[in-house]
Amino acid sequence: MLHRRGWGFGPARGRKARTERGCASPIRVALCVVLFAVPVAGVGATVVGTAANAVTSGNADGVLSSPRVATVPGAPTVGHVSPEDAFVFLPFAAPGDDGGSAIETYTATCVSSDGGATSSASDTESPMVVSGLTNGHTYTCTVTATNAVGVGPPSGPTDVFVPAGLPGFPTVGVVTLTGRVASVPFTPPAPSGGVPILSYTAYCVLSNGTGRLTGSSAASPVMVTLGLGKTYVCAVAARNLAGEGALSFESNAVSVPDLPTVPVAVQAMSRPTAIEVGALAVSFTQPNSNGGSSITGYAARCSSSNGGVTITTSGPVSPLTVTGLTTGKTYTCAVLARNVVGGGPFSAASAAVIVGSPAPPTAVRALPGAASTTTGLLTLTFTPGLNNGAAVTSDTATCTSTNGGVTRSVSSATSALTVTGLTTAKAYTCRVQARNARGLGSSSAASVAVIVGSPIPPALVTAVKVASGRFKVTFTPGASNGAAVTSYTATCASTNGGVMRSASSTASPVTVVGLTPGKTYICAVKATNGRGTGVSSSASPAVAA
Repeated sequence: MLHRRGWGFGPARGRKARTERGCASPIRVALCVVLFAVPVAGVGATVVGTAANAVTSGNADGVLSSPRVATVPGAPTVGHVSPEDAFVFLPFAAPGDDGGSAIETYTATCVSSDGGATSSASDTESPMVVSGLTNGHTYTCTVTATNAVGVGPPSGPTDVFVPAGLPGFPTVGVVTLTGRVASVPFTPPAPSGGVPILSYTAYCVLSNGTGRLTGSSAASPVMVTLGLGKTYVCAVAARNLAGEGALSFESNAVSVPDLPTVPVAVQAMSRPTAIEVGALAVSFTQPNSNGGSSITGYAARCSSSNGGVTITTSGPVSPLTVTGLTTGKTYTCAVLARNVVGGGPFSAASAAVIVGSPAPPTAVRALPGAASTTTGLLTLTFTPGLNNGAAVTSDTATCTSTNGGVTRSVSSATSALTVTGLTTAKAYTCRVQARNARGLGSSSAASVAVIVGSPIPPALVTAVKVASGRFKVTFTPGASNGAAVTSYTATCASTNGGVMRSASSTASPVTVVGLTPGKTYICAVKATNGRGTGVSSSASPAVAA
């Protein structure tokens, strides 16, 4: 046996010399050539040891090992498969041992556990594609390696898988709307991909192609909640375990209404109430826009600023009566409108009102009184509102100028209210509020504007026909209120379509001409002094022209 140490032979050098001397004889030359072939360099060089030429190889120390007999390769290692339409992608890793002979090919065999067709494929590299599988059936696959000696053992089985194709596209039907929810019907696709369809998805896109909303279902129809005030078209796709198939053709277009805008002119008024709970009547004007769909109703929400319970009430028209509110607490109310797609935003809040306080007085009228050069007064008459379960203890009148006069208020426990200190020759409107033990009620509607210091309206107005289309209007003058009356104006208005006419005079009577013959009229008179024109008198009895 030969031993090498680097590039020299070391201790073996003496043995080599003896061997060479032993072969010096011509008779032994041929034998020595057969028995020994001495390498001159390189670890593990092949040594021809016998005339039969058996193959051996050196080990790491240059020592010749026993002859190795080649075997079949080991088992490959399979990876995660990717099933497709009737085929599968099968990745694998080569075995760690090729058996001493290069691997020539790999073979994959896929077997079904539930009746699918068995199929095989061969290749020289990973991954392999095994086709001819039966969609919808359960499979596992193994891989073997083959070298010059033969076929090695199979790999372990792959994960269980089911090959499948993508489903075809459904046929979409006529889309309908319920509120803002679209119902998208469809007919399932004929080709399901060989496996059951798991679900359907409807895609609804804006008609301009932007924005997309979806819904899913296991069967027809699919429901999709759409955006307000938009137009959509929809399509449907089917999904099985292989994935989602192609979209159907587009549906008809559907337009979703918008929400209504806010109601306006919201006002809350107290209603008769028990000791602990009460009610508010909430009036309002309908919204400027119904959003493209008829208003189906309204909701009023009344909330307290000082501890009362919040209540919301719905109804079809104005006013809405909100009950169950806390008596004596201050509330404001807001209203929303509803249409087929839902409720719009709440309106601005009403003016505050105390539950159980008196209802506003009605028929408020302001009459000018005597006035000095700079100040004057207005006397208010009105009809009291309901006391809502607690007696009225006082009334408050507030007069506000429309053109720069000072604002004044007065309260009284009697029905007569006179507001003094108002600016002469300025126009005023006045409102009245009543108070009871539960609080101050809402303000009345404003009176007709009146000028402080203007004349008191004339009284006992009578109209007499003196000729066709001509009336003589007589009256009793009212107080001038500190400034001489300069004229009286009579106005005659028809109650059944005649033309309206006016005329003026410095005293009674006033003759009004140009009236429509055969029509009925009533007439009123107002006086003017240096401070302005007073309010009109009460109307005369009706007279035919």
